[in-house]
Amino acid sequence: MAKKKARNSEYRLYDFINQSLAELGWNIKNPARYSDGEVYTQHECSQNHEIKKTLGRETPENIVSVGEDEFWVIEAKSEFNDISKAVGEAKDYAEKINKSKRVNCRFATGIAGDSDSTFLVETWFLSGDGWEKITINDIELTGFISKGQTERIIERNNHNLSNEEIPDALFLEKANNINDILHEGAITKKNRAKVIASLLLSLVEDPYFRVLNDPTLLIEDINSRVRALLRQHEKETFAQEIAISLPTSKDNHKKNKAALARTIQELRSLNIRSAINSGKDVLGQFYEVFLKYANDSKEIGIVLTPRHITKFSAQILGITMQDYIYDPTCGTGGFLVSALDMVKQSLPRNSSIDTFKESHIYGIEQEPEVMALALVNMIFRQDGKSNIYEGNCFDNYLYRENGKVKRIKKDRVISQKKKGIDLERFITKTLMNPPFALYEKEYEFVDHAIDQMIDGGLLFAILPTSVMTSSNNNGKEYVWRQKLLEKHTLKAVIKLSEDLFQPNAHKGTYAVIIETWKPHNDSSVFWAIMDDGYTMKKAKRLPSETVPSNIDFIQKELKQWLLAEKPPNELERVIGYTRINHNSINLDLSPEHHMPFDSTRNVDFSLPIKSLRVFMLNSKENKIVNVENNIENISVKELINNIERGDCKPLNSLQVGDVPVVTTTEQNNGVSGFYNPGNATIFQDKITIPANGSKYKAFYHPYKFTAGADILVCSFKNEYDITEMKLYFCSVYNKNDWRFSYFRKCTEDKMLDDISIPMPTNGRGKIDLDRVIAYISDISEYKEIIEELENEQSKLIA
Repeated sequence: MAKKKARNSEYRLYDFINQSLAELGWNIKNPARYSDGEVYTQHECSQNHEIKKTLGRETPENIVSVGEDEFWVIEAKSEFNDISKAVGEAKDYAEKINKSKRVNCRFATGIAGDSDSTFLVETWFLSGDGWEKITINDIELTGFISKGQTERIIERNNHNLSNEEIPDALFLEKANNINDILHEGAITKKNRAKVIASLLLSLVEDPYFRVLNDPTLLIEDINSRVRALLRQHEKETFAQEIAISLPTSKDNHKKNKAALARTIQELRSLNIRSAINSGKDVLGQFYEVFLKYANDSKEIGIVLTPRHITKFSAQILGITMQDYIYDPTCGTGGFLVSALDMVKQSLPRNSSIDTFKESHIYGIEQEPEVMALALVNMIFRQDGKSNIYEGNCFDNYLYRENGKVKRIKKDRVISQKKKGIDLERFITKTLMNPPFALYEKEYEFVDHAIDQMIDGGLLFAILPTSVMTSSNNNGKEYVWRQKLLEKHTLKAVIKLSEDLFQPNAHKGTYAVIIETWKPHNDSSVFWAIMDDGYTMKKAKRLPSETVPSNIDFIQKELKQWLLAEKPPNELERVIGYTRINHNSINLDLSPEHHMPFDSTRNVDFSLPIKSLRVFMLNSKENKIVNVENNIENISVKELINNIERGDCKPLNSLQVGDVPVVTTTEQNNGVSGFYNPGNATIFQDKITIPANGSKYKAFYHPYKFTAGADILVCSFKNEYDITEMKLYFCSVYNKNDWRFSYFRKCTEDKMLDDISIPMPTNGRGKIDLDRVIAYISDISEYKEIIEELENEQSKLIA
């Protein structure tokens, strides 16, 4: 007689159930013993009178309290194939509980399997139409649900939850877990994105497929499922790009198989298919986590655009069904996903979006593993036949020929243009974030995209600070800005957070919107500085309840400007609306340069005095006033006759001495310490302004000092060379330090271009020095401070 195969006990599922519920925010303590407990396990439910009365001695694995007199039954089976049995028994328990007149049980979950073959989870909801399988974003659930989700289902009395997204904190935790799992499974960093792409594609058609125990058979099964799916979407040639394989060493085969099984389980627990269908670029976020650990991300210039920015771009451009969308550097498809979702949400429910998906979205990506994730993104949105191509965008052009869109190689485009043959441009909206750190400059990607766009199209691009402000790169960026304005209209420039791409990159960037093939002439530009309300938490930028955000305000005003030509409501240091300053030395096209700012209000004249020699002062009162009556903005050039750089060597090469050395520090009046500066230039009675760093405060130094190479040392014209004028200058100048940053440094040209000083005048255009002196000397400690400074000068610089 054949020996009967031993079966696992349901007890082996308890840890998985408890862990899954806890991750979703459920308190897994026994409600009978703890007032905040929410999960009964086995016989603990008998301690609830109503449940005991309806179930008697029968007990499911778990009963979860989802609210007052509302319960959820979870029944487990240890065999993978017993999922239907587990669901059936869970429903039976629920029906018995529902016979009570005091409590309800409208949720029933069946779970089956083990850690080797993975666990299957099905959750059902009892509505007026009977039991229905719970779906999120119209996709069947493959994991458990959170308390908030149960509440929304009950409130709507509907088994489907629309527009649900994975909470950022939970996703980050899971993504890091998956990265660790793949690492333990001997899957290299560069292959992890490819593995995720393959596993996700294998889950498309059959999210409940069994994980085979043999490592070789499992790999073959996954690759076979991927090939079959790509064949359906006419992308089979791409299957070899994302095919996964076993590690070379057989010693790692079991470890690799275990990692794949655990990863599949994590993806199911995340309800990943539903999440991808939500509109959130989940795959892009996965790749961001992998990039954090990869060494080659910076080499290939990959930084993925956060979801709130791709969504912002689609909103302000007003994308519709009639638009043709292009991203020449599409990455994981974040911009294309946002465009698709915006169109989808703008249509009545059940309206067809097939035409838009099939012939209105185009993208190119040259990194195969990134392209794989873009493809997965579209397949999960029932858009597997989308026009996303692998390759270098500079070798591929999209034009229309005889009414059909064609992908044309560079050589043929050049040949056609030489023959004077016009190629029909058809792209109406481009959304892009060109890669940095490549041979091609970011603005070259912009030019390439514009070449394929119609007259009057709109392009949204994220560009580094240097492209819009720098005169370096042998003047190429400056020349590009000139040519841009000759051919096209600059509609808007928005400064984005310097931490936008953290933790993978720290880079200053602008969102730039261009109207194509329409010369700029004298058009006004929408300038803005965005605070997106995100902050760093556990090495990830997440939304914060305490950090203010102006993104909605900017979005509303910018959308009206772009689509209805309505000038925006200006708000100081948030939105400005001015013409371009063509007299700018470097043709600086940044908000910091162009945004108006009233430096006459709330000027704190006591700050530079305190800073001047903070250890000598005990001032407790700030003198904050408005500079009023007969005020004129005076150019810095009219006040200062000479600006030179310090030449002191780095501090770590100097010996301790008695000469103050001014650096980019914001502390101690800009003085980093006392050293022997050797042959460095000694200054006295000057103002210093940092030309580098992250802080750009002006300081006055009446004593002898030297300065580092990142310091601008300013000498005033003879008629203004008095202590009070220098203290006044510092007070007002420092209200403008927001114009500069680590990425937009305070060079001499930018300082002279950006800053004007509101000065009291006598009404005939001449500076009223008596009023300047009055503003400073009106500070109660002024005389005492001046006397103290005179007494101490000999001690400091003797």
